[in-house]
Amino acid sequence: MELILQKLGNFGRYQAFLYGLVFLPGFMAGLLALTFSWTGYIPNVRCRMPFEGSDTNYSWVFDANLTRYYYPKSDDYEDEGDKALCKYYPTNGSCSGSSGDCGVSQTAIKCDHGYVYDTSLFKSSLIMTYDMVCEDAYKREFVRVAFMLGVFLGAAVLGPISDRYGRRPLFIGNAVVGIVFLNIEFLINDKNYYLFLLSTLISGFIQNGGFLLAYIVFMEVVGGFPKTLCGIWYQAFYTTGMFYAALVAYFVREWWLIQILYGVPPLFYLAYYWLFPESIRWALSKNRTDLAQKLINRAGKWNKVDIPEKLIVEAAEATAGQPQSNMLSLFTNGWYLARTTSIVTFTWLAVSMGYYGLTFNTSDLPGDVFASYMLSAAAELPGYLICVPMMQKLGRRTTHVVLIGVGGVSCIISGLIGNKTQMTVNIRLVLALVGKMCMAAAYALIYNYSVEIYPTVVRSSGTSLGSMSARIGSMAAPLIHNLADYVLSWLPIVIYGSVAVVAAFLGFFLPETMGRDYPETIEDAIHFEDKAYWEAKKRAKEQDLQPISKL
Repeated sequence: MELILQKLGNFGRYQAFLYGLVFLPGFMAGLLALTFSWTGYIPNVRCRMPFEGSDTNYSWVFDANLTRYYYPKSDDYEDEGDKALCKYYPTNGSCSGSSGDCGVSQTAIKCDHGYVYDTSLFKSSLIMTYDMVCEDAYKREFVRVAFMLGVFLGAAVLGPISDRYGRRPLFIGNAVVGIVFLNIEFLINDKNYYLFLLSTLISGFIQNGGFLLAYIVFMEVVGGFPKTLCGIWYQAFYTTGMFYAALVAYFVREWWLIQILYGVPPLFYLAYYWLFPESIRWALSKNRTDLAQKLINRAGKWNKVDIPEKLIVEAAEATAGQPQSNMLSLFTNGWYLARTTSIVTFTWLAVSMGYYGLTFNTSDLPGDVFASYMLSAAAELPGYLICVPMMQKLGRRTTHVVLIGVGGVSCIISGLIGNKTQMTVNIRLVLALVGKMCMAAAYALIYNYSVEIYPTVVRSSGTSLGSMSARIGSMAAPLIHNLADYVLSWLPIVIYGSVAVVAAFLGFFLPETMGRDYPETIEDAIHFEDKAYWEAKKRAKEQDLQPISKL
């Protein structure tokens, strides 16, 4: 297979065409991951007073300076109003604000007449629809968990199946479901909270399926420096989806209309039935010679090169007869492969926990919500810029250790320095953004590394295993963030950072993959660092292919 790729070239017109195709799955992954950040915008809220009607205004109690008479003072109380005023003093509504005699009880009670929301920024939100505030605020985190559970299931189901039946059928099927579901989702989400959770889970399933399968199909046919560059910047497509999500929300402040506009980009998947190809490596690994010939001829025509048919046949025969492999094969074929898989899998978890912990909670950053969100998303781009030259100079392993280590330490320091002065607040902001930048770059790198370390016969399964582990981290992230409310405000970000530092240490035990051929079989993966094995394999290939050079 490597000789075929050498003839096709590291990055020709065919690879450029594929890279254009995989933009949409990357874009949609970022868009879907952050959908609830905007359809579920968390507005300011206060208890509805017994004497208020359904058409009451949120701000009148603040404008009349009556807040202190109607609502108890909380830890984060400010004169201009709290984010959430979840208790109130029962009153007859006769407060004038001048005498201080408001006919109120001195015992605060929970909101038993509903809530009044601040609609000055967003006219509607799913938070308002299901009253996911105050004592029911925990329901918001279950929405995040439902989405990541869907992503987990997408990796668990689609990865192994695609290794057996091919990347294209699963990708097209996932795209069809996405086209239909994402354009009717707005009709479902306000009917019932549990139906909304199910809808969110399906969105997560769709998100991961397209993103992962497209990435693998592309990365299996690109080589050299373009493999590093395109593999890392594929993650920037994800960031582009985040920007689109924020842009739509900035101009449209109704959750259902935001949801409709988020369903427009998937319509472009309609063209993929005719455009998206099967993986060449997969076809060869399954000894599908006719299909491989068709795919390679198509690629050769785009890149203006001819690939000898005998070379294709021998590449298919090289993997024919290999035992069937699956995800368990990564743990049942010796200590070396099991150890490597375990470390890579834990790294996925650590990076995902840190990345989503910082991404989902951009509301914790000071300033305007749109500016904070865009700043957090933009912080990822410098990470991609520095990641590529670092990978070329330092290699994959060292770059991984540096990025995730610096990101983890930044998070720990950010959590421990506190908010005592404006300077420390600014330092915390900078450190949090540095952490986000490093986590984003490390996330991009672990995708790249997984494709390079796992053999073709279980590449989707191995990468899916990592993605499944990442979903455990991302499901844990919003739950860990709740510790800020119930334990210590700085604890979540310190946990994110500590787990990342552990992953950085374990990274020293991973093999270097820079400049190496992709392993094709389980045997290749077992002997990945065995120089004698690869030299013998290289000599055997050269002897077998001598007649081809005369064709």
